[in-house]
Parts: sequence; C-alpha cells; structure tokens
Amino acid sequence: MTIATAPISVVPALAEAYRFADFALKQIAATGATTSLALPVLQSLATLGLGGPARELLRELDAALPADLDRAGLRRQLSEVPIGRVPADGLRGTVERQLDHAATIDHPLAAHRDAILDTLRTHQVFRSVDGRHHLSIREPGALRQWVPGLTDFRSLETVAITNDPASRGLLLLGVAPRDFVERALRETLRAVGPQMPVYIVEPDLARVMIWLASGDRRAALDSTRVLMFVGPDAAEHLLRALDERDDLEIPTARIDTGGHAALAERLDGPVIAQHDVRGERFRANLVTIASVTRGRRPVDWADRLRPGATILGFTSRHTTMLQYSMRDLGAAFTALGYDFRLMIEPDDHSQANAATVTRAVIDADPALVVMINHLRSEQAEVWDAYPVLTWVQDPMPNLLCRAAGEAIRWNDVVCGYYGEQCTTQFGYPESSFVSVPFFPMSSRVFHDAALTASEASRFDCDIMYAGHFSSPPELLMDEMIKVQGERLRPLLAGMLAEVRALHASGGHPSYADADAIVRRHERASNLALTDTERTGLVMYFVFRAFDVWFRTQSLEWVGRWAKGTGRRFRLYGRGWERHPTLGPWAQGPIAHGDDLRRAYRGATLTLQTIASGLWHQRTFEALASGSTVLARYSPFDYDFRSREAFRADPAPQAVARSLPHVDRIVFGDEAEFRSRADALLDDATERRTIRDDMAAVVHRTLTYDAVLPGIIDRIRSRLREG
Repeated sequence: MTIATAPISVVPALAEAYRFADFALKQIAATGATTSLALPVLQSLATLGLGGPARELLRELDAALPADLDRAGLRRQLSEVPIGRVPADGLRGTVERQLDHAATIDHPLAAHRDAILDTLRTHQVFRSVDGRHHLSIREPGALRQWVPGLTDFRSLETVAITNDPASRGLLLLGVAPRDFVERALRETLRAVGPQMPVYIVEPDLARVMIWLASGDRRAALDSTRVLMFVGPDAAEHLLRALDERDDLEIPTARIDTGGHAALAERLDGPVIAQHDVRGERFRANLVTIASVTRGRRPVDWADRLRPGATILGFTSRHTTMLQYSMRDLGAAFTALGYDFRLMIEPDDHSQANAATVTRAVIDADPALVVMINHLRSEQAEVWDAYPVLTWVQDPMPNLLCRAAGEAIRWNDVVCGYYGEQCTTQFGYPESSFVSVPFFPMSSRVFHDAALTASEASRFDCDIMYAGHFSSPPELLMDEMIKVQGERLRPLLAGMLAEVRALHASGGHPSYADADAIVRRHERASNLALTDTERTGLVMYFVFRAFDVWFRTQSLEWVGRWAKGTGRRFRLYGRGWERHPTLGPWAQGPIAHGDDLRRAYRGATLTLQTIASGLWHQRTFEALASGSTVLARYSPFDYDFRSREAFRADPAPQAVARSLPHVDRIVFGDEAEFRSRADALLDDATERRTIRDDMAAVVHRTLTYDAVLPGIIDRIRSRLREG
C-alpha cells in the first residue's frame, strides 16, 4: 500500500496529533513545507476532526507533497472529515449572555464588550473531535495561524496548583478553554481562613472570547476572589492595582496557561518588587505615626478619651466569634458617643498587613486602639504611643505567658478572662488588668422580639444547638505531628489516651489537671517543652480533645432522645451533615446575628454543652433572645466542688451568685438530660420563670452597655497615672 492510499485513520492518537500538528504548522510557517512534514500534518489535522483547515492546507502544500501521491484520493478522504468550524453566529449568543451577566455584576469584562464581540469577526473558532475549542486567524495570502497554537491544553490538566497556607495569591497568565480557571478556583478553596485570590491577566481579547464561548463562566465571573485584567494593557492594570491597593495580596505563584512567555517576563520583576514598595510605605507610615503622637503626655491621652473621640477596633473576618464580638463592642462604644471605626478585611481573600494597618492608624489618629486576643507588644512599633485595650476572650499562648505580662506598658489596659492567672502567673501588672470573667453580649442584636410566621416555620423547634462540627481528636493529633514532627507522637498519643480515659470515666479536667497531664507525658517522652509550648498543649490539645468528646456525647444524647420522642431538634453549624448519627438533625451553618437570634427565639430550649461551662456568651445570647437554656454539668460552673456541696452552700460560686436557678437547668448524664428536657418542655410556667429571671440578670450586668463605661473609666485613670 503506498502512502497515497494509506487511510487517514492510521495516524497517531489525539495527543500525538496535537503535538505533531502544532510543531509542523509552526515549522512550515517559519521555513516552508517539506515532504516529511506535509502529509503527516494533514493526517494529524484529520485525526483532530479539523477537515476544513486540512483541505485548506492541502491546497497550500501541493508542491511539497510526493509526486506519486494520489491527490484525488487524499481529497476524498479529507472531504469525509468534518469541517470543524463553529459558526460565529452560534457562538455570539453564548458570549453575549455571559457579557450581559458581567454587566449586571459590574465586572470589568463588561467594559470590553464590543471589542470582545468584534473578535468573532476577526477570528475563527474550530472544535476538534475531543470537544476542545481552538482559535485561529486566516490572513489573505498566508497560512492559517492558531492562537496561541494548535494545542489541547492537556498539560494544564496535570499542572500542580498550590494551596499552601503560605501562598498569598495565584497569578494565571491567560485564560484557557475548558475549565482550568474553574479548577484553579476549586483547588485553591480553603475550608477556613483567608481565601487565595486568583489574578487573571489576558491581553488577547480573542482568547477571552473563546473562553466565554467554550463554557458557562458565571461562577468564575461571580467569584469575588477572581480578579481579572484583560485587554492590551492588562499587565499595566494589574501592576497599578497592586501598587494602589495595599489590601490586595501580592501573588506568590504563577501559571502560564499557554503562550505568555513575554507576559511573564513583563510581570515577574515588578510583581516581586511590590514587597519592597509596601515595606517602604510601612516604614514611612511609622515615621508619620511617631510625628503625629510626639509630645502627647499621659494626661493628654486621658483627656482625648471622651465621647466624640475616635476608637479604632482591629479584627479579622477570618475568625469565627471575634469579628462579631468586635462588632458588638463597637456598637456599645458608638452608643456612648464615640466615633468607632472598624479595621477588618474587605473580603474573604484579603489579609491585613503592615501597610494597611499603619494607614488606618494614620487616618483615624485614635484616642484608643481596641483588639481582642492580641497585645500591643505583638506589633509595638505600629501602635507607638497610642493607648491599647486588649480584651482577652480565649486562652491564647501569646497571652498566657511571662513574655506577654512583662511587655505591658503604662498605656496598656487588659480586660476579660483569666485575670488572676495573668497577674499571678504571668506577670501582668494588677493595675493593668480589669477582670471581666465573661464575654458580654449585645442587646441590640439579641432580643426576644417575636418571629414572623415564615421565620417561625423555619426556626421553631423543641431544642437547638449552634456550633461547628469538630474533627475527631485523633485527626488533630495527626495534623500536629505532620507540622511539628514525629518526635511529638509519644507525647500526644499518651496525653490523648489519658484524656479519653478521663472522659470515659466521667471525669473533667481543671486547668491544673490539664497542666499535670502535659507535664506527666512530657517527662515520659523525654522532652523539654517551653512554658509557651506547654500552655499551648493544655489549651489547644488537652482541653480541645476533651471538649470535642464532651460536646459530641451530649449531642448524641439529644439525638437519641429526639428520635425516640419525636421532638424537634435543630443542629446548626458547619459539617454536622457528615456525622454518622447526628446528620439527620443538621441544618447547616447559621450566621451570628439576626438569623442566630431567630434560631434562639424559635427554640423552646437551647443546649449549652461547652466543657468550660455555661458562663459563655452563647448562654447570654440565648436567654436574651427568649430561649430557656439547658446546660450540661461542668465543674467549672461549681468551682470544682461537687454539685451536692453546691446545693448545700451555693453563695461562694460566681455563676450561682449572678444567675439564678442554675441547678434547675443542669444535667449530668443522658438520663438526667431526658428528665430535664421533658419536664421543661411540659411546664411552660417553670420555663418562663427560669428564663425571665436569668435574662433579667443578663440585661442588667452582662451586656457591653453594662460593662463598658466602667472599663473606659479604668483606662482613663490608668492613662492619667502614666
């Protein structure tokens, strides 16, 4: 059989056909056709289902084909191959619909609408047998050009897309047909914490057109973390945005989607240089801050802290409770007449940095800086002479250590939990600490206004619980070992086994117990931990593991009771649908604010099952919203005395002194839970008495409005003392 009659179907498979066609066409364009290239490239185009371009090329390559070739037979074979051309009219509707969508969301693509649609006139689109779209140009008298080449983009399917927590942003050079942008979005999605921004720079509007034409791009267009720069000046627009907006993360990873070597060379250096630019801005901002505050005496700072003054609060949207606590604290400052300004990331893919923080300080020149769980000493040069209020909400290692106490200055005030621990163990000056052994709630957000009929149908239930699902402690141990090394395995495994046994026996660790567990296994593992490491293990391993088992066990009691009695149980929070027995009760996440208030208001009972006890912001919010709290027994609520001793002499205990009826809502085991729940659900008068008496105490003493004036007075006095 001669080459002239060889059937087209015997040419290489698709991947090889793409590779050879792209190579051969570029070679022919550069140096002219040769016999060794001519027929194989036609065979490759036919294999790809691009009969139109193959027949077109056949006319151009006639001189390079073998003299004995059966040209008529070859033309017949090629005539049986689909043309492959996608008519512009068939694409226009798809592209227009997506550009219309871009206009409705004010996407930057909308500004290029006419130019993008015009590429349907200047370019041709072909679809190969594997469904991939290809862009080409045919100038009169010239060979067809493929943009960026005749490629299947298959290499992109195996490109690793980093989602390392240290990666701050992904830069895609160009868009690619198929779903590479969507894949990048999926693989950079993070379960918690800041999301990774995806920057797309595409100078060629024809490639934007084929991207829009080859799939539904609404998800990518809608995503706020996709920042797209298109058109001939796309690179300049990206660099200008990074230069003008310090809140935009500087991309640390780059992927060329094909044919953008020159663009990479244009961007790499200037993008990296942005780190130095922002560093210079930060240093200049520090000079400005020092200049503004120079000469202010302690008494001047005290006098500035008056209604009308600016209070600057710092928090992060990448927290769970802290951002809402700061929101509510800010509302209380505003109610007292202060100008409260909140510094928080504008979106899920931004992170505060030194330049943005110092710029906020300069713009506000605050009378007071407020932070939760962070001290001045962590960024001492930023706050300079400004008074700082730190509210301690959680047992963070950066707070519960000697270094933190020793760093407290005359213009620092710390309030919140762990006052005795901080002043006696960690060296905090007593004059600097305002003990507030609870985190207040906002009466503006949480109140008992009635639900509408539609709200009631959504939220009404017999009992509810709000809190995210936590992975088993064994997974926590594996994660810690992965980060810190195998040397910790004996330590962590030993502690975990002891905590599991303690929980199984009905025990409950105090802080001293947890510290003893850590020290015991530290010695057994022949390790020498620092105080900070030991505190971290107490708080974030021992207590966390116990809390997961404690909470999950309580919820399983509720689930069994609800299943057996037909009671309505709503379980709010992320991840519960994955739990093998609690999944049927899962309602999905619920936002802290109006919806959470409605959930409390719709629930006859609200479960509180935190190992550290019912003295918690969620308890106060539920009571203020009109729900009766049912709490699992925690010795933290009884000063680690037995419940019998508490009943005999309740006066010394803070919870009993502040909240009435505590022992009427506490259950210690599954049987007592069932008894308490059934009794309270059956006795509306009892429920109302407990709820109303407790809620009265909450409104009188446990709100931001109740505690904030005294804290401000304390700050002012400390500043006067210098």
